[in-house]
Amino acid sequence: MDKFTKKNKSGVELIGDGGLDDIESRISKKYDRDQYPWLSDFTLRVKDAFLFLHNEILDFVKFIESSPEDLAIRKQVVSRVKKVVHGCYPEACVMVFGSCATGLNLPNSDIDMLVYMPDMREGTMINKLTQGLLKSGMCKSIDPLKHAKVPIIKLQDRDSGVNVDISFNRTNGIYCVKLVKHLLKKYPELRPLILVLKCFLKSRQLNEPYHGGVGSFLLTMITTSYLQRAYKQGGGKTEKIDLGKHLIDFFEFYGTKFNYEDVGISIREEGFYFPKRNRGWEGYDERSRYRLSVENPQDPDVDIGGSAYNIRKVQRAFQHAYDTLIFNNSNAVSILKLIITADPNDLKPGWRGSVGDGKKVTNTSKPSM
Repeated sequence: MDKFTKKNKSGVELIGDGGLDDIESRISKKYDRDQYPWLSDFTLRVKDAFLFLHNEILDFVKFIESSPEDLAIRKQVVSRVKKVVHGCYPEACVMVFGSCATGLNLPNSDIDMLVYMPDMREGTMINKLTQGLLKSGMCKSIDPLKHAKVPIIKLQDRDSGVNVDISFNRTNGIYCVKLVKHLLKKYPELRPLILVLKCFLKSRQLNEPYHGGVGSFLLTMITTSYLQRAYKQGGGKTEKIDLGKHLIDFFEFYGTKFNYEDVGISIREEGFYFPKRNRGWEGYDERSRYRLSVENPQDPDVDIGGSAYNIRKVQRAFQHAYDTLIFNNSNAVSILKLIITADPNDLKPGWRGSVGDGKKVTNTSKPSM
């Protein structure tokens, strides 16, 4: 994101004829900053819509980023879990993966952790670690899901309220972290776009794969594919295309142009599309015919888009966002507020406790053995 700087059309600040003091006064009187607290005074001076949106995206990303205190809380939770794991299995390798490892986490996101000890069975590890976590007293609640498709332990840290999902011996998440970090370095636009899109989907309850939404990794794949397409159209460069135009073009492409019925997506080899029928991924009923098909870069024979069975709702949400941004005549102060309907208070981390507060909370659930 360092590539991006706040800008306006002429490269200088846009202020009214009354000078800086006058514009500051008008800004403070006119705008209800509680509704869009991320907007900076600099951005509010910009008159060009695309440049305003570019700057507002940067403001928004800065607003929702984890603070040093939030990061310290997460680090302490991870340390507590690792201590319990190593008390049960001293030789186990314990790693953080998912959005918290890539920096694409939203405020109050769960921490995904992997316990790797391939010589031990998942069920045995879940039983022993659940007992160890209960004995440690660190959990407000704990739910071992031994019979889920991917067996995990879900817990909430007693002191902070941070939620943690612990999985076992499945290393694909670690590969995904390496891939996403590579993509973030290669495409500087990727991180701010994904964070805005994740908030957009979450505000519409379309972000959970369990409910047919677009999860973090799948969203990263389709956003990367969009950028690969944009780079090719721009001759390999996108310096003249700002984040505002990227966001609108993303909504237009996946909301109005992309052929979900016939076309699959791959980000390999700088990105390409392929006929779904060539892989046997075409659907045969109304629900499966229009599903999103995205190749798993780690295993091209696997379609990771199938979990997003509510893709028609997602597509309509993208289309509505595009129409809202293009045809909006509301004179809204914040452009992002038109499409991200979440309460601003939910966009900042709000852990119940603080680092080392020592607050005691009784366990609220029993393990299901």
